[in-house]
Amino acid sequence: MTGSTGFIGKNIVEGLLNQGHLVVSIIREENKKKIFESDRNHSFIVSSISKFTSNLVEAFSEADIIIHCAGSVRGRGPGDFQTANIDAIQNFINLAKKFTTKPRFILISSMAARQPNLSDYSFSKWKGEQVLRNSLFKWVIVRPTAVYGPGDKALTPLLKMIARGICPNIFRSFQKLSILHVDDLALDIVEVVQNFEKYRFKTFEIHDGKANGYQWSEIIKVLRGKKRLIMIPIPIKVLKLIAIINCYLSVIVGYKPMLTLGKVKELHHPDWRCDNSLKYLETRLKNRITLNCNASEF
Repeated sequence: MTGSTGFIGKNIVEGLLNQGHLVVSIIREENKKKIFESDRNHSFIVSSISKFTSNLVEAFSEADIIIHCAGSVRGRGPGDFQTANIDAIQNFINLAKKFTTKPRFILISSMAARQPNLSDYSFSKWKGEQVLRNSLFKWVIVRPTAVYGPGDKALTPLLKMIARGICPNIFRSFQKLSILHVDDLALDIVEVVQNFEKYRFKTFEIHDGKANGYQWSEIIKVLRGKKRLIMIPIPIKVLKLIAIINCYLSVIVGYKPMLTLGKVKELHHPDWRCDNSLKYLETRLKNRITLNCNASEF
């Protein structure tokens, strides 16, 4: 598994270990091991995910399933997303052809892949999916919607701000979206791992079970009720200007920006609802964590 040390990946690893699976995490830095408690069923390989290395070969030769959860979400242009979102998948396919007897892949993609023309990021996620689909190996592609939960640094802080009475309004009022708690995502991946043949060659858009998704007004009502809310409007022109400045600064200072013009397009897309393909995961439809039953977390 790649991406084990990230917000989503860590929860997936813990879900797999809880079910007694043996997990080999491919990590870039030795010190990343310390975020996990010691577990005899969990081992590590320190390696690049876009190159052939001897320890990767060993891992692939023994693997039953390859889960690619690593990905780049920050960048100024296509090159910043190429390595993790496209090249790594092709590298794994090449490794599998040579060293795996029964290659089976689970790709943790993104809802953004549904709109590849929106941004460099969304195109890279779509392209990575195409690379896997064209590989002739067995695969399952999972497209999580906006994921929240402990450890999240993107959506969860915004939800907490709303719960406390402040809402930076950077979205369209009529926008609709689905959301997903990370615990449910982890359990969904465990379900796919344990019943891979049932789900092979399917692409899932996974959400919290609310078929029609949410409008931001609904999210605000759940988290804030009738209490007073301070709405801070941020017009799209201002957001675009901040994105342009951010990209220029990233060149000068040397970092990969999160807010870009492409990201603004993603934020303002009118419909990020899942297609309700969760229905394929019949055993996971019950007792999902919805925003209503989890509002106290914020």
